[in-house]
Amino acid sequence: MIGKVAYRIALPPVLSQIHDVFHVSQLRKYTPDPSHVITPDDIQLKENLSFEVPP
Repeated sequence: MIGKVAYRIALPPVLSQIHDVFHVSQLRKYTPDPSHVITPDDIQLKENLSFEVPP
């Protein structure tokens, strides 16, 4: 917590270009659920945080 209404989130290095401070209205407690487990795709983000989907 960095203030009364903001939290700094620990993000992985691959997301280092994303702002790491969030207002409490954007956050909620996570309830674990096995169906939420996904295998992330390995994507390469461009400098402007966009990416291309291969055909």
